[in-house]
Amino acid sequence: MEPKFKVPARPSKLDRFAQKLSDWLRVEAGKSRKQRRTAKQMHADLVVLGYEGSYERVAAFVRAWKAERQREQQTSGRGTFVPLVFGPGEAFQFDWSEDWAMLGGERTELQVAHTKLSHSRAFIVRAYPLQTREMLFDAMTQAFRVLGGVPRRGIFDNMKTAVDRIGSGKARQVNARFAAMARQVIPTTLGCDSLGIPKRHACWFDGGEGDSPMPGSVRLRQDYCSAALRRLASRSKDANQSRRLLSLAAVLDGMNRADAALIGGMDRQTLRDWVHRFNADGPDGLFDHWAPGQPSRLSEDQKVELIKIVETGPDLAVDGVVRWRRIDLQRVIKERFGVQYHERHVGTLLKKLGFSHISARPRHPGQDAATIAAFKKASPRR
Repeated sequence: MEPKFKVPARPSKLDRFAQKLSDWLRVEAGKSRKQRRTAKQMHADLVVLGYEGSYERVAAFVRAWKAERQREQQTSGRGTFVPLVFGPGEAFQFDWSEDWAMLGGERTELQVAHTKLSHSRAFIVRAYPLQTREMLFDAMTQAFRVLGGVPRRGIFDNMKTAVDRIGSGKARQVNARFAAMARQVIPTTLGCDSLGIPKRHACWFDGGEGDSPMPGSVRLRQDYCSAALRRLASRSKDANQSRRLLSLAAVLDGMNRADAALIGGMDRQTLRDWVHRFNADGPDGLFDHWAPGQPSRLSEDQKVELIKIVETGPDLAVDGVVRWRRIDLQRVIKERFGVQYHERHVGTLLKKLGFSHISARPRHPGQDAATIAAFKKASPRR
């Protein structure tokens, strides 16, 4: 056995600051990375408190404290990983791949359907000329026939035969035919990322009897036909209402709702929201309804009094100005009504009360009205 030298315990200049440094580290651990103090900053703060030791000793203490904290929390510092374990008949995985084969003397590209049991890793591979839903259904039918049953869960990637559109996060627009098949055949259908499988894009939806993240299309009310909606759109003075009416008319004509939403410059979910509004309130529900905002802090009587103050104008002896400015009215409103407005908001308030900013044209003090009139009379007409 190789002999090792045991370092004896020696007193350190940091001992009397150890508790304070530990408290600092505990507080810093709860902050974001950019807001945490570094070991050098903590060393500088300790020096202010009377610490006379080196920075290396403080850095060693910080490293030891972090290592001990990780051991206490049983973390590795890089995250926690849970192994994937599946029981017999619990789940299967399905995905497509591409391969080439010589058919009739020609090199032909094939689409290969892979169905694999997650527990035993037994798999079935079938080749098809294209990736279509019919071939997807056939591949799964043949795989379940050979495997002797249907597992309780299915795991699928974001293949085009199952997912129509990928949204933000885990939001997926699943194909209606695939969703119907999954609800009838597979008790539960999951996406790869819901099980921790490292797939960049994966679909997630429930194929069982519970609520589905892909709800069915909302049915439009039937008291308006597509032609009537187009007539209303042509007569409407509101451009936004016209666009929404045209999208709904396209839906009534049988167009795909995603394409109909593009007519109105929106996505499918937004179109769904307007369908609810249309079903509830008819064409009037397609107008934009803006929130009124916070009520004014000045009452109606105070606004009337403010109008009189502005129209009367300032008193030079009292107000110290010959014409109102926003900053002057800001002071008057605070003194008279006890309401503090920002200078910019005073201008907004005056505009709502019907006033506009007008600057007087400057006039030279030596200007003579008689000379100007004589000049105008003597000037030839153009």
